Amino acid sequence: MARSPSCPACSGKTYRSYCPASFLYGDKRDILECSSCGLSVLWPLPTGKELSAYYHEGYFDFERNKEEGRGWAFGRELAGFRSQGRFLDLGCATGFFLNGVKRGSGPVGRSFSGAGWEVFGLETGQGAAKYAREKLGLNVKSVPIEKAGYAKGFFDAIRVNNVLEHVLDPAKTLRDVSRILGPGGRLYLTLPNGRVDRAHYSGYYKAFRERGASKDGHLWFFSPKSLSLLAERSGLRVEHSYGTELKRALRVLGWWPKKGDWAKPFQKREKTRRSVEEAVVEGRRKPRAYYLFQRKLEGLTFLRGFSPLAYDYTVLLRK
Repeated sequence: MARSPSCPACSGKTYRSYCPASFLYGDKRDILECSSCGLSVLWPLPTGKELSAYYHEGYFDFERNKEEGRGWAFGRELAGFRSQGRFLDLGCATGFFLNGVKRGSGPVGRSFSGAGWEVFGLETGQGAAKYAREKLGLNVKSVPIEKAGYAKGFFDAIRVNNVLEHVLDPAKTLRDVSRILGPGGRLYLTLPNGRVDRAHYSGYYKAFRERGASKDGHLWFFSPKSLSLLAERSGLRVEHSYGTELKRALRVLGWWPKKGDWAKPFQKREKTRRSVEEAVVEGRRKPRAYYLFQRKLEGLTFLRGFSPLAYDYTVLLRK
């Protein structure tokens, strides 16, 4: 196995083996845990060719109406934070959430104008970014953040939703985000609880005595300590955090009955050959009030802080 890396969170050099795993079905990798801060990594990290094979066009199978509704509710929250500003969605996929933010972040009574906030997106998936630009008319670039050309302090709010666990260098990504976030700006970060996320692999290995392929393409598994260190090193401070999806976490940990098909995502899969357009699902249209209620409900039913029993963490950071 390739020599383990210096930990991006604490610079530690000592790792322990957590469990055998794969990225693409059949390859031989391991999940390693930093002995100092608990950050885990799928090692060795995949090559560019392997990443391209994983993130095919059909990967972006998002439900349009649901994502736009959630974005609209998030846009109303942004409008409450500031009446005007610039918002970046890093890893915006097909842009449905971003389109909802554009519509929801304007003044009340002008909800479809997007007059209050300018919205921008970054998406390295070429097909998804093209869809966002051509089908939705959004300002979306299909380049990595370091090549996007945004000026220092350009944005007032940035969303990094289930992205940090996918990138090759999470420390650099957070530093880049911090650089383009203005003073007092907000970073909305959502990512899996690493303790539970990596348990997917150990549970599969214990059950079948073979390496499970990557279920979601996650490369990093963050502990609360490693998250705090990464934020601090990037010039950001954690203002608020909470965890969600207790029941889902209990299933992964083996403390709640698993679903019958739980092992399927870790086994060999046929390559999806759909285009982005074919992968898109319109979904059911629901009233905007529903998405406002869902966002409020999440805030009322969360697990406080970095709960070890959460499936996902939602973190608000400030510059």
